[in-house]
Amino acid sequence: MPKVYVHQTINSQIKHESKESLTRLSQNLQNLQNKGDILKLKGHDLTTTPEGLKHLVNQSRYRTEEQGASHYFGGTREKISIGDALYLVKEALKPQQNQSSLKQGVSALPATPPAAPQIRLAPISFDEKISELFLAHTEKKPTPEQICVLNDLCTGLSILKIRGISALIPSAAHALNESTKISDYSLCENLGCSESFTELPWQLDNELVKLLISTLPECSPPEGRAAVEVLNTIPATTKAIMLRSCTFCMADLRSANLKNANLDNINLSHSNIEHHENLPQHHLQCSGSTWKNSTLLNTSINDSDFSGAKLIDIELCSIDSQRVNYTDAKLTGANLDRVNFSGSDFSRADLSSIRINHVNFSNTDLTGTTISLAPDFLDEVVREIDHHINHLSHYNEGLLLSINSINPRHEEQRNALMRSVIERLLPLEGDLPVGSRNSLADVLLKEPSYTKDPVIARFIQTQLLPHWMESKNQELLRPDEVDLATVFNLLNASAPDADWSEHRYQVAVNQLLLSANLASNRADLHQSAEKLRTTYLNTPSIKEAASACDAIEENLSKVTYIFTSGNGEQVLALEPELFEKIVFTHHKVIPWNSAYLFTRNAETESFEPADFGNLKEVYAIQPFLNARYAAVTRGEIGKNLVSRVLGNSPHSATFLEAFERNTVKNKLVTPQQQDELYDAFAAHWQVAQGDVHNPQHESRHLRPEHQEQLCQAVVGLGLQDTGPNRAALMLCLSSMFTRYSSSALFGTETESPPAVRLYASALLNEARTLDPSLIDDATANDWQSRLLGIGRAFSCTEILSSMMNTYIKRQARTNSELEEMSLELYPAAWR
Repeated sequence: MPKVYVHQTINSQIKHESKESLTRLSQNLQNLQNKGDILKLKGHDLTTTPEGLKHLVNQSRYRTEEQGASHYFGGTREKISIGDALYLVKEALKPQQNQSSLKQGVSALPATPPAAPQIRLAPISFDEKISELFLAHTEKKPTPEQICVLNDLCTGLSILKIRGISALIPSAAHALNESTKISDYSLCENLGCSESFTELPWQLDNELVKLLISTLPECSPPEGRAAVEVLNTIPATTKAIMLRSCTFCMADLRSANLKNANLDNINLSHSNIEHHENLPQHHLQCSGSTWKNSTLLNTSINDSDFSGAKLIDIELCSIDSQRVNYTDAKLTGANLDRVNFSGSDFSRADLSSIRINHVNFSNTDLTGTTISLAPDFLDEVVREIDHHINHLSHYNEGLLLSINSINPRHEEQRNALMRSVIERLLPLEGDLPVGSRNSLADVLLKEPSYTKDPVIARFIQTQLLPHWMESKNQELLRPDEVDLATVFNLLNASAPDADWSEHRYQVAVNQLLLSANLASNRADLHQSAEKLRTTYLNTPSIKEAASACDAIEENLSKVTYIFTSGNGEQVLALEPELFEKIVFTHHKVIPWNSAYLFTRNAETESFEPADFGNLKEVYAIQPFLNARYAAVTRGEIGKNLVSRVLGNSPHSATFLEAFERNTVKNKLVTPQQQDELYDAFAAHWQVAQGDVHNPQHESRHLRPEHQEQLCQAVVGLGLQDTGPNRAALMLCLSSMFTRYSSSALFGTETESPPAVRLYASALLNEARTLDPSLIDDATANDWQSRLLGIGRAFSCTEILSSMMNTYIKRQARTNSELEEMSLELYPAAWR
């Protein structure tokens, strides 16, 4: 889908737009056909996001622009569709039916000039001069309301100058045909003027601009009176127009002093509050200020002072707020989206009923802080659980990581936040999505302090731990994946209610025991591990096997790793050196015979030692051991196929080296590298005439000669050369090259080699053509969408390759051709 222009925005959010602007926007959105397309905002241009490879290449930039569009419509998510945007615009139009013609938050001015304020800062001649210029440019006389607004404009500029704020900045006015255009975005919205005023032509010459600016020196406080005293005597309505109900988009706020200021409803989107080396004071002074219902967007407020400030219902979006003083501040009801609070001080602050998304609380001081999540936000977490909880599938962002960023020394607050989330998830039980469950394990099993909370501990033991243990029965336990002591304590505590010796948990238990054995100087860990080992060996299903081991050598069961078959008729006990080398498959020589095999004909009989015979059959006792054995002993076929694909490419050796590693540091995402990869892979696919630009790429397949070259591996495996077997080969290779394109190997979090993804897509199409029954339509379409960025699908290929590999495992029956193909091709280091 190409980019489609939608609308030109005026203000930072639709809630600040005029009725006319919203009406035009609504019509433009309504005219677009595909309501599922995603919007992006670049500057003031609202467009749709291109799909396909263009999106993949530019996904980092597009992601930022999509977030900007979402915020424009008042959202807090990463992106927003046309349909959702249209709904929000229609909702925004509803309350405006009965509104006055003035901007939101500005009181309607009377038809006649109001009584003179106590102190008039604008020059006496201002009304006459502005009326003459107004008439010259518009051929109309200004109404009393417009005179009043312009008078407030001049007064307000003086107020801002006294506070150290530059509201009329170069970016708000630019030269155009020897005149100056001051947009309603920079003046009317920023300075709170009425809608009727914004509708007038704003093509003003330099004389008028100079007039506005020249008033500033004349608007200084009377001699002998302090600026604060003057500000305190200015009528409240004037202050409200200039400070309380205004939008200072792109305002220069460097070193501004807003101490004790009332800034309710203010919008400081894209404002400049950053450090400037030429300014003696570079942080915002906002102690005691009031910011109710205000908005800060895309702004840096590092090293500022908000102590005692009332930031009630404030919206902070894309804010850098490091080392800020928030002591005794009140942030109740705050909406915090992509905010970095690192190093800030929230001592005795009130953060009740907040909403958080991708917030960094690292190294913050929460001493005496009250913090809780808003009930309606917790309801949203359950409704949109994948977005908020599943950070493993969403760029490592989400609610769990935000909570987990709080320093463990503030475990009371951190546990309270996590408990409020868990309490909402408890009713889901078996309906908790797999991705969200894995993300919960990724956080809760790494930090011991969470288990101190009884609600969280019970959730981990009953709903999280069994699923995690079952997953580790087929997957490698990664270093630092969990806090071992925490997991051992949980397993030991739950032992009376859970039998961890079941066939589906045995590999997980033994991997944990191995990890504890390899950990040095951890007496507490070794003690917990031995307690679990003792419980494991004394369970009915393992006790008989342990006795058989001890009959050969005393205490042999306590130093080996014992596995049983699903039918209970076989036992395999691995010596420590062997199991360690099986798990860490970088070892070149593995003593496969350093094990003990026991068999029996029925569960009522005793185990007897048995000869090994066929090692492949011996290690098939557990899927994990079977896969590791196959990967180590039969991985050369996969390497040979990859070598054929890359040919003489300068990156051929790099692809082969990746077979031995789970991750690589040197990525292949530079323009030159991508061109070289395209040259290597494009020679292997073909696209039907006329369909080259088809975003679905359904016509992209392998060239016949390349398919034949790859399918020689089928014969090499001793399998029949049939369509289904060829399809199985193509599916396995598609999964492998999908992983090659991921951030684990040659891609990054924001970039991925397009040629590798296209080749994986062609392999997938080839598999479906050769055997339509191998992959159902919904699954295949989802994979293609993720590979090619179609329909804004989440395009992380590390997640996708894992999904594909899991699908293959589930589809592959024991000793089937698909299982054989997968075991032969997939590298051990990737499993």
